[in-house]
Amino acid sequence: MNQYTPSCSGSQLAPAPPGHPEPLGHAQQGCPDCLESLMLQHDPLVHWVIRRFGADPLSYDEALQSGRLGLWQALLHFDPRRGTAFSSYAVPAILRRIRREGQQFQRFWRPRPALDPAAGSDPLEAVAEAVDRQRLTQAVQDALERLPMRQAALMRARYGCAGRPPQLQRALAQALGVTRQRVQQLLVEAHLRLALPAASWEVRRQVGRTAPADIQAALRAWRRWQRHQRGRAR
Repeated sequence: MNQYTPSCSGSQLAPAPPGHPEPLGHAQQGCPDCLESLMLQHDPLVHWVIRRFGADPLSYDEALQSGRLGLWQALLHFDPRRGTAFSSYAVPAILRRIRREGQQFQRFWRPRPALDPAAGSDPLEAVAEAVDRQRLTQAVQDALERLPMRQAALMRARYGCAGRPPQLQRALAQALGVTRQRVQQLLVEAHLRLALPAASWEVRRQVGRTAPADIQAALRAWRRWQRHQRGRAR
């Protein structure tokens, strides 16, 4: 595991847990300086993952932002007492986050086949599929209406809702006058909000994701995000 350079005095924090390098322990307790230092130290790992495994269908910049989110999660959950090198733990987390973002991009921006009864498929089956898609689209639109206005607008612009082409995070950041990191943060929060059953129950019902395990996973992810935001606000 790489050597860590302390970036704070830790005077307001409890001692790092046994077996944890001090900045890592402080970062996991909510120290923003230590977390930022570790993020900068391991940022080359994100670039390596993208070059090694690719980013399609995302652009390099979009994959980079998603990969950094995976790196952030890896830093918060890594336990050096298990004897695993940090890079061995972080690479799957980074790659998993990039691929998840790519899947979300494809899900919202996948070309829909036109109905063509002459193509040999069952017309009634094609109509039924079209109705299901229409219901799912409406359910997604209803879920977006439950988001804060800014996040809803970002989601629609990012994934090309209402027949419009999707926009890159860079373009969204320029339009809003904020950094791409801020756009990424808002999109992550929007995804987590949409995963909550109160916002997306109809979508979950239609895609078969109403199992208790799915609901609990969404609630745990939301609680982790809230804890992280509270830690940054200190």
